Amino acid sequence: MKFQRLMFAALCIALLPVAIVWAQRRIPLEPQESLKQIELEPGFTARLLAHEPQVIDPVEVAFDDAGRMWVVEMRDYPVRIAEQPRGRIVVLTDTNLDGHYETSQIYADGLEMPNGLAFWKNGLVATVAGKLVYLPDADEDLRADSTDVWLEGFKEDNEQLRANHPRLGPDGLWYIACGLRGGAVQLGKDLRAGTQSPPLEIGSRDVRFNLQTQSIELVTGPAQFGLTFDPLGHRLFCSNRNPATQVVFEQADLEGNPLSGMAPSVVDVIAAGEASRVFPLVDAWTTSHLHSGQFTAACGVFVRNRGDLRSEVFACEPTGCLVRRQSSILQGMRLVPESTTDAAPSTQREWLASRDGWFRPVNVSMAPDGELVVVDMHRAVIEHPRFMPEELKQRPDQLWGDQAGRVFWVGGETSRLSEVVSGLQSQPLRTRSDFELAQLVGSDNLWLRQTATRLLLEREATAVIGTLQQHALDDQQSVTGRIAALQLASVLAEWKGHAQQTLNITSFLTTDLSTADQRAMAIAALRIGRNIPQLFKGLQPQLVELAVAGADSGVRFEAWLSLGSLVTREEWSAPPAVVDNAAESWGKSADRYHLIAMAGAFRDQPHSFLHSWLEAIRRATALKEEGSEQVAEIARGLTQAVLRGELQGKLDLNHLLQLIAPIAERLPTQGEQAAQLGALVCLEQLVKRNDFETLLEARHWEELASLCRSENSPIANRVAAIELLSHSTRARDAELLGELARGNSTPALLGPLLAAWSRAGGDSSNRYLLDRLPSASPQLQRVILPLVAVDPGRLELLVERLETGQLDLRQLGTAELTKLVARATGPTKERLQLQLDRISNSNRAEVVAQYRDCLTLESDATRGTEVFRKHCASCHRVGEIGVEVGPNISDSRTKLPLELLTAILDPNLAIDNNYFRFTVLTEDGRVVEGIIAEETTDALVIRGQDNRRERISRVEIAEMKASGVSLMPEGIESQIDQQAMADLIAFIKGWRYLDGAIPGR
Repeated sequence: MKFQRLMFAALCIALLPVAIVWAQRRIPLEPQESLKQIELEPGFTARLLAHEPQVIDPVEVAFDDAGRMWVVEMRDYPVRIAEQPRGRIVVLTDTNLDGHYETSQIYADGLEMPNGLAFWKNGLVATVAGKLVYLPDADEDLRADSTDVWLEGFKEDNEQLRANHPRLGPDGLWYIACGLRGGAVQLGKDLRAGTQSPPLEIGSRDVRFNLQTQSIELVTGPAQFGLTFDPLGHRLFCSNRNPATQVVFEQADLEGNPLSGMAPSVVDVIAAGEASRVFPLVDAWTTSHLHSGQFTAACGVFVRNRGDLRSEVFACEPTGCLVRRQSSILQGMRLVPESTTDAAPSTQREWLASRDGWFRPVNVSMAPDGELVVVDMHRAVIEHPRFMPEELKQRPDQLWGDQAGRVFWVGGETSRLSEVVSGLQSQPLRTRSDFELAQLVGSDNLWLRQTATRLLLEREATAVIGTLQQHALDDQQSVTGRIAALQLASVLAEWKGHAQQTLNITSFLTTDLSTADQRAMAIAALRIGRNIPQLFKGLQPQLVELAVAGADSGVRFEAWLSLGSLVTREEWSAPPAVVDNAAESWGKSADRYHLIAMAGAFRDQPHSFLHSWLEAIRRATALKEEGSEQVAEIARGLTQAVLRGELQGKLDLNHLLQLIAPIAERLPTQGEQAAQLGALVCLEQLVKRNDFETLLEARHWEELASLCRSENSPIANRVAAIELLSHSTRARDAELLGELARGNSTPALLGPLLAAWSRAGGDSSNRYLLDRLPSASPQLQRVILPLVAVDPGRLELLVERLETGQLDLRQLGTAELTKLVARATGPTKERLQLQLDRISNSNRAEVVAQYRDCLTLESDATRGTEVFRKHCASCHRVGEIGVEVGPNISDSRTKLPLELLTAILDPNLAIDNNYFRFTVLTEDGRVVEGIIAEETTDALVIRGQDNRRERISRVEIAEMKASGVSLMPEGIESQIDQQAMADLIAFIKGWRYLDGAIPGR
């Protein structure tokens, strides 16, 4: 016994250091100790600039022209529990110039979750809950005099997802990252006095604000927490899983563009989501285990130029206590990693990573010496409780560290910050003349360049336009300084009111692009001209030359967008030779982004371009079969643009007839399959929207029938022929479609055949569609039911079969029945609703309670695989099964079985509005359901089941409804009994281990 007591005492002594460490970790490490835990790439060092108590919960930092540090403190994060909001903005000063900002003063307090700031005149622009505000300080006592609301109406739903990062763009406009919740934004009450403009629905976009004209414009988005510009003016933003996203097309580039939606308008600069890899020095705990080792909370994206077309892109990952740096280069129109090492660090180390698990970098900005500043919110837990499992939402460590915060300087081995700040304190930049500031605009120091630019914009210093233009022309200066000078000169010239007379960009629009600097200046000039179109007056020949024959793909891309901006403003229309030349290059191009840019330059004459394009792809015999989808998309988009023009009165009937006749003649031989596909898709669009089927002669219909039968033709061509043949008035064509539909089992052909036959086949097709339903796979069922929904006779037959028991209600499920009810009318609607009520229970809590017993059943994850494949895989992906349209559900190790059961049976209990279901009824009777992937003022891209993307022009929309409910339907219990539910949950919980893998490894 004595020996046991001695051993117990020894064990306690041995564990004492561990106990002390655990006790200490309820409080943050001392700032200097935390600094020691940071590891950096060779050549960099880190120093503390500020820490608690001077700084608490910082989320953004900026330095004014006198070298003072301004900090946004989000003191109420993650949720406000005090009666009054405690957020504030403080000003810190390094009074003794030792590199540490020890003196703090409150500039504004009582702010509701502030999360961004920028300087403007005698005050600050800041984002607070739901608003963009201006906080002026007219008496310069470093205390805000008032709160002026510039914009309001941003959603306040979640503290992590609100509007943030106000930034003065290179075009002189204010950009705001709108978070992921949107809203309806409008001018603040005082600014909108006397105006009648309705609020702008943000949707999935961001906002820019013209303070000069007090106008608001929607721009491509949405950004979560982070917004920055590279020197050429490309806008980058980020979201949790996307550390750096580049905007390729702004909304204005896509308005009226016949190919908008053919590719996403943004691209990832740093590998995102499952493709990303991060290398933390801590054991980074994430609620989603599948995000472990990946970007899961990316924020604070920032770009610093390295010369010519190269940039450093920084992104914070607070969950992993690290900051990624990626060296990037502009390749064409996209920023891409400069090397494979930059894309995925081969050394498996980050630019900056800490062994302190409370180190939470949330933002990167610039210090006055041109080096970097990393903002450390410093908390035990950074994740918002909204995204935690239920059992973790009340965890006590959520507020550990709520009295801490650190700001770090990161740069070369030797710091000049104190020296630079000393100079600024003795002579702030605002005391310098306009011409002195103009010289600083060309500085290689990004902070100096941006601060001088802002001060000159505040002064509207138009007298320096000539000086700035001289800087821009001076090829002895750095290219980033030259671009900054040209950008500033253009904004000042526009504000002056006669930009064309005071600014000339002709010299930059040359085809001699042999150096990176020349390419960079050309791209910058083209982007400036798109914002100030009068600069392009008389320069259309140069733009065309660059677009068609430019030696650099990035310059060609920008030139096409520039021509498109002129078309939008009705200041240019391409002559036939340009149309033909561009179409020829289209026939050979495989870059969707380049194709979209070119399409915008011909948005006013799609009929001419369609002719030229078809002829070009007829000659492009080398076009590969895998490009067939692209050929079809282009043909469909251009033809729909022709029809929109006709419907809107831009084309007369004769024009349209002249277009159709030669297309009918271009049903070429099998050896020209790409051109054949283009012609077929064009004809189908034209015929189904207008009564022109008589223009096709009997020989054309015979050719189509032969192509439908041909097993040697590409499937894409056969599908296009099938869709076109369905518009035939010949009985034998309808019979052929029925014959092919009954005898075909190829999934890619069966759906189109059934759809075509349903249009042409009358009663025989109606009966066959309903006969197929009982044995139809879920994928085929999703093809058949919309065909039933568009025809009152089929709906009537369906109701009869449901009422007589010939068709099982549970096989259809409540989701599909709900859609059918929405499309039905009169007595049929009432009868369908009665059927729906038989299997639907609106009390979801009661349904969950009824199914709780399934959690005690013996389950089989292998059986659950098939349940998932049948009922869930069209919108969710787990492992290699399904598609990821809805939220990721595959990471379930932290989810309790009851949580999963509740989420399945009551999907609207907790729904992210990114996944709200929208229903669109088109003018031609189609019903399209899904989430909005992208939108412009003239079109939507809907992403629906099976990850299908469909672009719908707004003029084609007869009715659109936001359901306000989840993409996932209620009522799945009508199709899944308790045993199947137990198996499904077993699969979702244990799918990783079906191959015998060890749980948790």
